[in-house]
Amino acid sequence: MMTLGNYPKMSLSEAKTKYSEAFHQVDLGFDPAKNKVQKNLFEHNADTVEKLLERYIEYSKAQGKKSWKTEQQELRKNVIPVIGHMKAHNVKKKHLMPIFHEMIVKRKAPIGAKHLFAYTRRMFNIAVMWDLMEYNPCSGLKLGIKSNKRQRHLTPKEIFEFWHMLDKAETAMVIRLALKFMLCTACRGVEVRTMEWEHLDMDEMIWTIPKTKNKKMHRVYLHGYAKSIIEQVEPYTGNSKYVFGSMRHEKVPDNPPKDLNHLGQTSLSRAINNNRKFLDMEEFKPHDLRRTAATLAAGLGCPRQWVKILLNHTDSDITGIYDQYAYDWERNKALEILNYAINRIVSCFCIEDVPTLLELREEVRTKGIYRREF
Repeated sequence: MMTLGNYPKMSLSEAKTKYSEAFHQVDLGFDPAKNKVQKNLFEHNADTVEKLLERYIEYSKAQGKKSWKTEQQELRKNVIPVIGHMKAHNVKKKHLMPIFHEMIVKRKAPIGAKHLFAYTRRMFNIAVMWDLMEYNPCSGLKLGIKSNKRQRHLTPKEIFEFWHMLDKAETAMVIRLALKFMLCTACRGVEVRTMEWEHLDMDEMIWTIPKTKNKKMHRVYLHGYAKSIIEQVEPYTGNSKYVFGSMRHEKVPDNPPKDLNHLGQTSLSRAINNNRKFLDMEEFKPHDLRRTAATLAAGLGCPRQWVKILLNHTDSDITGIYDQYAYDWERNKALEILNYAINRIVSCFCIEDVPTLLELREEVRTKGIYRREF
């Protein structure tokens, strides 16, 4: 015996259909009543989306994933309030689309929606792997967001303006130094923000990043201004774990704190946005400083391969698999040339004296900075 439903909520015609389905299962040797109990038990014990997120973040932390904090923050902010109460296996595309629609249309944040979609899809992929759900509701979901590849980079005269106007901007000293350090090293913002003192060789002035975006170690040779920035920031954050610790002090504190967090994800971009009118420059973002450094190095004659090494981009062709040479000399030389250019630009008396890219290129060639001594 089993209960099919309650009248009048279930009509007689619906009851007949359910009866026929159950009777057919009995003919096939299955117990429909037992199957119903198991299904109800599964439904009762199934993870909600909020519980799934907790398990996913715990798994990501165990895997050593660096972006777990960002993913947790974005998913908790945008996904959990809408579908956090739902059982994960019941989530469909129709439940997710309004979340991304609001970000794209109402909040005008298409890139944010694109990132959130990636985090959501990744979480549900793990749920499928754990057999918590049969399929990923993100599969086949299209946001229709076109990737606009940014090409913005600062010209030599803009570098001069950025460098000197930043010193007068209303933002913390540590943030100003971090932005300049990005330009001097061509490193990613997250690498600079989370830079640790223990990864710095202060004698050789080499910064070793243990694990980067491409899962490989990366060495950064600190010349001139990059070295000077480390010396300037040390009195502020030298007692802490992070080189660019989150500190609002303008002057060096008498007792530098020992438990600083690293700069937040939006700290660098917020500093530029808040001072956009003061800087009086065409719109740019912190990541454009990395593009500026790469463009400057290439413009001064560095081979494309050197620029790729400077940016720590991976060779995906078959030669890259066999070629395990570290390219430290090329990396060091590219940073030396980059430092020469920055020094020539920012040390000018006024903006009218700033040399053009072609003039800088000729200077580098004449001075023989590329020359290698064997």
